[in-house]
Amino acid sequence: MEIRQHRCVVLILAIFLLYTHGEEHCVTSSSGGTSGRVLHCTNATLGDVRGRFFGEGQSYTEIILRNISNADRKIFLELRDASETEVLVWVGSGVNDGQFERLMGDRRRFVRLRKLDLSDNEVSHVPERSFAKLIQLKILNLSGNRIGNVSANIFMDLQTLKELHMARNGLVQISTATWSPFVYLKELLVLDLADNSIRDLPRHTFRGLDVLKQLHLQRNQLTVVPFQLFADIGSVEMLDLSHNGIVSILDNHFIDNGKLQVLHLEHNKLVSIFKNTFNGLSRLNYLNIAENRINFIDRNAFSNLEELRYLNISGNHLLILSSSVFSALTGLEQLDMSGNPFESLPKGILMHQYALKEFTLSRTGIRRIENLVARDNGTLNRDILRHLRVVTIQDNTNLSCLDGSVLANMPAVEILRITGNQLTTIPKEIGDLLTLRVVDLSGNALTFLPDTLNRLPHLRYVNFIANDFACDCRMHWMVSWLRHLLAPRENSTDNAVDDVWHEAAAVINVHDLKCRNGYPGDMQRVLQQLHCFKPSLIHVSQPTMHLLQSDATLECSFTGNPTPNIIWVTPHNEILRYVPDPDIKMPSVDPHQEKYQQSIELQFLNSTMSRRNYTRKETQKRNSSVDLLENGFLRVHNISRSD
Repeated sequence: MEIRQHRCVVLILAIFLLYTHGEEHCVTSSSGGTSGRVLHCTNATLGDVRGRFFGEGQSYTEIILRNISNADRKIFLELRDASETEVLVWVGSGVNDGQFERLMGDRRRFVRLRKLDLSDNEVSHVPERSFAKLIQLKILNLSGNRIGNVSANIFMDLQTLKELHMARNGLVQISTATWSPFVYLKELLVLDLADNSIRDLPRHTFRGLDVLKQLHLQRNQLTVVPFQLFADIGSVEMLDLSHNGIVSILDNHFIDNGKLQVLHLEHNKLVSIFKNTFNGLSRLNYLNIAENRINFIDRNAFSNLEELRYLNISGNHLLILSSSVFSALTGLEQLDMSGNPFESLPKGILMHQYALKEFTLSRTGIRRIENLVARDNGTLNRDILRHLRVVTIQDNTNLSCLDGSVLANMPAVEILRITGNQLTTIPKEIGDLLTLRVVDLSGNALTFLPDTLNRLPHLRYVNFIANDFACDCRMHWMVSWLRHLLAPRENSTDNAVDDVWHEAAAVINVHDLKCRNGYPGDMQRVLQQLHCFKPSLIHVSQPTMHLLQSDATLECSFTGNPTPNIIWVTPHNEILRYVPDPDIKMPSVDPHQEKYQQSIELQFLNSTMSRRNYTRKETQKRNSSVDLLENGFLRVHNISRSD
């Protein structure tokens, strides 16, 4: 019964919302703290609004009209006493040129008007002196109309204007045949010319805007920008040139813009960033040059950007970066290097990023990531990236190796996304990241997960589906770990994770976990059935002296499940591996991986002699005094003093 009543209430509410959507709504009220009145109308007709609310003796401090039906273009908005109005908003109502001219005609006296918003209408022509009576106007919004040109004297009476919004018009050019139309706007702080069709900006377009703070030029059709075009607006703090077709920025172009803090250059056609491209921008803290065609960044291109906090170089054509390219950016907090074709990064490329909080490296051609804070993989310096909290390394389809030093040098990471790569193993150093809360390792080629993951006390969200798990004894530890993760948690204080992770797949789902060539959801059951126990030494040859030029057999036997490999190391630095299970992949020993990827850490192998690593089949093919037998024993022929 209760369910039926609940459904009935929901149905009635849905019908009510459907019926009232788009319904006329007009209210009048007193403006707070003053004796004036406010009129707010939505989805009404202009004739009705005019007849009901603009009669004799009716005046308003604020007039807000939204989506007013305007079928009869001969009906005008008649304000009986415009001198009382401080805010006039008439948007999305199809206001045409005639209605605009009538509104702003000579008979109007908007002596107190501070804000005029006529955005999203059909105004195509603004006559000169249209704003002659608006001596107190601070904000003018003409965005979303059809204005194709701006004449020289159109704004000459708006000397107190603070904000001018002309985005989403049909602007093709800004006329400067006599002088710039902005030359009178001595107090203007914000100029928005975004989403137009401007192809050219003459050299002195912005002359007179001495105190301008924000300039929006995004989504126009600019290809070439005159040298030092922005020298006339030395006070500008935010400049948006994104989504144009700009092909180059000349050296010292911004030399007179020392107060600039935010620069958007993304989605252009830039090719190179030279040493002096950003010269003079000593206060810049945000730089976005993503989605260009940049194939070269000078090693000193960012050398004077010491205040930079955010840098995005993603979506370019970079193959090579200098190891010192970010050396001056000691205060950098966010870095995105995604979407570039480079196959490797120089070691130590982040060795100066002491303030870095978020690092993203996705959709690249990179094959291997090595130590990011030092020139060799064996160096551990957990102080440099101590503020790093979010790391994203995903969709690098060639990435097959992640050096352990990468994770070891990120001691404070809380969110780690390593997804959509070709990694077969995750370094055991992941267990040293004791602050980890979110881990996503999905979509790789992982055959197992290191048991160091069970050291992470704050781990709450994990995702490792879509891998190539062998489900052997290397993963048996996961049985208790999964049980612990899935257990209900009382008094959890990790709500902060919900604010930064929005993908449902990130929460572990046992129904999606499967073994290699297995059925989804079977992983836990398979791991529970494994009978695993640690290796134990059964037999080993006793130390014995052998005659020179004689033969000897060295014996070594272990038990365990899985049966352990046996590794022999000769005095000549030959490493011979006996792998009893032919289905287990032979681990490769890379002579360049040193400390963090070595499965055998033998100091005496670090000699000048080359290392050699052989299986039994390989020993049979080479001329050697030692052979690896089928049972794992080692046969030494013709013993010499060097043996």
